[in-house]
Order: sequence, then structure tokens, then C-alpha cells
Amino acid sequence: MRRSWVWNHVSKCTIKEAKEVMKEGKMQKVEVEVLKAKCNYCGQFFACDPSASGTSTYSKHILRVCKKHVRNDEIHQKVLGSSTSSIFASAYINPLFLAKGWSQDESVTGFVEFIVIDEMPFGVVEKEGFEG
Repeated sequence: MRRSWVWNHVSKCTIKEAKEVMKEGKMQKVEVEVLKAKCNYCGQFFACDPSASGTSTYSKHILRVCKKHVRNDEIHQKVLGSSTSSIFASAYINPLFLAKGWSQDESVTGFVEFIVIDEMPFGVVEKEGFEG
């Protein structure tokens, strides 16, 4: 039974590989079938020996390396933001609001706009509601 979440993103498969073996005193290339794990997104193969290794290599690939995998929070988590992100934009113009993915840089820029445009004291960040 597969218990790890990575098996939703990686599939076991058998591929043929050339392997050099000693046969009759000489090294010869033979084709052998090898069990591998394959990323469902980019197709990269990994060693797959259930008795010797776990799933940490697969999870690191999916979370950090694979460029074709879109994380769940990037698909579903949205925030409300404006289409303009300049602190020089007029406070009297209602910008177009869009649902978009979260970004640290955009959040900092938005907070700076909040402080500057609304003339908020810097102490606003020390209040209980901000610490969340």
C-alpha cells in the first residue's frame, strides 16, 4: 500500500537499461529491466528500490526542482490585489482589483503603500492585529 503523498506525483515503471556484466571472461553489454520512479510532470527518472530507499528524493524533486509541477497553493490560494502597484499612483483613482497568487515582494509593496498613502504611523506594525 502506498502511504506517501509523493505517489500522487510519481509513478513506478520498468525501463530497459544497458548494463555491463562479466560473461565468459569478457565484459559484455546486456539489456536489463530496471524498476524506476518517473516524475508525472517532467518525466525525470529516479532509482526505485523499495527495500533500500524512501521517498525523500521524490518529494525534494517535486517541491524544489521540478519546473513543470504547479503547487496546490499556487493554484488555489488567491489574494485580492490591485492592478497598479506603484506608491506614486493617485489615491483618488480606484484601481482595478484582481485575484492573484501571493507574493512576498507584492505584500511588502502593498504594506508600504498602506503606510504612505494613508499616512499611517509606523507603530501600526506593533499592534496585536498585525502580528497574526
